[in-house]
Amino acid sequence: MNLKLTGEVLGVFVAAIGIVTALWKLPPVIRRWWDRRNLLELSGDAYTVDDIQRYTRHYIEPDCQSVDPSGLEDFRAIVPTRVPLFSAMDRILRSPGTMRFLIVLADSGMGKTPFLLNYYARHRRRPWWQTSGVELKLVPLNQPDATEMIAAVPEADRKKTILFLDALDEDQKAIANHRDRLPELIQLSRKFRSVVITCRSQFFPKDEEIPTDTGMITTLPADGSKKVSLQKLYLAPFTDQQVDAYLRRRYPWTGLQEARTL
Repeated sequence: MNLKLTGEVLGVFVAAIGIVTALWKLPPVIRRWWDRRNLLELSGDAYTVDDIQRYTRHYIEPDCQSVDPSGLEDFRAIVPTRVPLFSAMDRILRSPGTMRFLIVLADSGMGKTPFLLNYYARHRRRPWWQTSGVELKLVPLNQPDATEMIAAVPEADRKKTILFLDALDEDQKAIANHRDRLPELIQLSRKFRSVVITCRSQFFPKDEEIPTDTGMITTLPADGSKKVSLQKLYLAPFTDQQVDAYLRRRYPWTGLQEARTL
């Protein structure tokens, strides 16, 4: 009898652990499902359903810094050292001030588009009191109708809308002539609350467009005599801890050392 009772108690205990474990894992699963649901409205030629799933499934938030990770720039004060990207963006976008125009730079494959998609999804699931009524508009610049997508935002909504412009280096007009295209984009977006542009670091000739003695892109004319500066922010390479976090998320049933060899 005691053995039977002990077995039943053990069975209940194991079942309880299983339920607790399942409940503990449920919020992240629900969050990922909700994020993908919100991002599906963006799916199309620029972001396929497979892209959205790939960019959100195992996403690890990177750090950012105001200094070029290649070591070619001096220290500047937008972000004084490497800090979590989302919290830095929250701080900058909450009170943009003189940093209304921000350009996020990184080498190819470092996660510029996944950053925008995951930040957009995070914004959509936040309660209204955390967003203060601010909206996000994401425009992929590699699409032929990107200019029309920006212009389609009603004038009345622009003061409360943050505009995300993804992949300047894939914009055909910018590839043909970035000196004309960038001022054109600034002119189109000048009435938005803030503008965040992503671009490959090597897209601009450094001596011409990104002087090493400033923390911004060379000032560009927005409308007539008025000028606008694009503050620079760089995505930082992953630390060992971030690599380990990704491997644990990507290979949850494999030991860390074994996952490193895959």
